[in-house]
Amino acid sequence: MRTILVLCLLLASPVQAQTTEKAADWISTGLVGVNIAADVVHDVRHHCVKNLLIRNGLTIGAAELTKLFVHERRPDGSDQKSFYSEHSALAMANYGWSYKIGFSIAIGAGVGRIVAKKHHPADVLVGLAAGVTAGYLFPCGE
Repeated sequence: MRTILVLCLLLASPVQAQTTEKAADWISTGLVGVNIAADVVHDVRHHCVKNLLIRNGLTIGAAELTKLFVHERRPDGSDQKSFYSEHSALAMANYGWSYKIGFSIAIGAGVGRIVAKKHHPADVLVGLAAGVTAGYLFPCGE
């Protein structure tokens, strides 16, 4: 545990900031992919593919629509599509709200977006809430 803490502190140093942001961006995207892949396997096994497609389509569509009307500059200054975090929403929609490991992955993706300076903390929180809503509305029963 101490080794992980030391590595995190080293990665957070100002000299490594740009590399850390890029790594966090890639890791957060990878975490979303892992969460969706796990959800696909779960939903196919339980014959819930329709809900998977609706849930992910709704999550992506709502985030993109919001970004069209809300122009919030990203912390890295790259564009005005910070609000809200689509990565966080997708990670949470895909069973992050119901499984402990899924929840951890979703939170990790959100933290990664903040560290990568792609989103403000409030953007991630709203994304997580949007994901919970989509997951709740279109679940896959056991």
